Amino acid sequence: AYSMCQAIISNSNELKISDRTCWMNNFYYCQKQLGRRFPSSPETFHSEALDCGAATSYTLWLSGDKVMAMAAVNVVAYSTSQSLETLKSYRKKWENMLDEEPSYQNPNS
Repeated sequence: AYSMCQAIISNSNELKISDRTCWMNNFYYCQKQLGRRFPSSPETFHSEALDCGAATSYTLWLSGDKVMAMAAVNVVAYSTSQSLETLKSYRKKWENMLDEEPSYQNPNS
């Protein structure tokens, strides 16, 4: 998840992202601020995520005290009045970015 957030940040101009929210970036900075290892270990991830605001994040799905899923929210500044070919080209940029890393499609990899 962190590498996907970083890829989106590094491609934000090309992907025309005007605003983004990725909790994993916040988690990274929280862990560093607390002097903790990132990525955290599977044994400590859930409790450390709670320490870093997981319970109040609208982009996380929690079941009890366990993080089950994360959403990355990206707002794009792209006009729908563009031609269909231009929109297809833009969509292809997103697909190419996501296809570069297999773990973006499979969170267990």
